[in-house]
Amino acid sequence: MIEVEIRDGQVSPSPATRVRVEHGDTVRIVLTSDRADELHVHGYDLEESVAAGGTATLEFSADQSGSFEVEAHELDPPLLFTLQVR
Repeated sequence: MIEVEIRDGQVSPSPATRVRVEHGDTVRIVLTSDRADELHVHGYDLEESVAAGGTATLEFSADQSGSFEVEAHELDPPLLFTLQVR
């Protein structure tokens, strides 16, 4: 499970974080945010809305290899972390 928090426009852990998973792994991203936003996994084209003060969970199979940016659309800059599938 990958846990990410947005609070006061700041991301924790750092957006420079690279999360490595193996091809075929189940990836579960849990985003907690103090404002409404949308979680987006590039390359997989998966999105999940999160309400202000809420939590969103996105779960999928890592069936594509490569590096994929995971973003929150309303955050500036939008990057939450980079997912690396080996």
